[in-house]
Amino acid sequence: MANFSQRIENKYGIATYQDTKNTYDWIMKALSKMSFIDVKTRFSFSASEISCTCDSIEEFISYAYGQADYSFTFMNFAIESEPDELWFVFVDFDNLICVSTESKTLLEKAVNSLKNTTLDEPEINGVNSIVYIDHQYVETLVKGNNNILANNHSSVVTGNNNSIGQSNEGSQITQWLRAIGQNLISNGVWYILCALAGIIIARAIV
Repeated sequence: MANFSQRIENKYGIATYQDTKNTYDWIMKALSKMSFIDVKTRFSFSASEISCTCDSIEEFISYAYGQADYSFTFMNFAIESEPDELWFVFVDFDNLICVSTESKTLLEKAVNSLKNTTLDEPEINGVNSIVYIDHQYVETLVKGNNNILANNHSSVVTGNNNSIGQSNEGSQITQWLRAIGQNLISNGVWYILCALAGIIIARAIV
């Protein structure tokens, strides 16, 4: 089966934690303009000579925020637009973005969405990140030196350890349990998808 890829400029960079978070927010904002079933993300970075790979924006914020000597490695988005239609957006350490699909029509749509999307002024270097769950989103708020996390419009739970506050407990808990269950089921498949993305991008570069 044919594969198509295109590299585009990264508008927000990856030099710092905040640059990386801005890039994530920009890509997710562009993807939100397109129909999709699911988006899986993976972050890889190092800080103080320790490497870290994680699978969600919440984990990235928790582990990377405030770390000295932050160094970006890669960020990958695996997007399922339709059943059996999986495509990738890959951000590498050279600050380039590669979109890889099996359809030129989808490639054009994705590239145009990225090129025509920008972050609003309040979104740039802001404390909020959009986390998509079943076509809905939660704005994650980072506050203080203790990396406290709370959903927007919710009460903030404070303390010495990382904390998470939530509003609309019933629906939010149901959504999170569903997301966690899906993540556990697909955990083994995810590593295969990431390896496949690397192979596809490597072939595209060659």
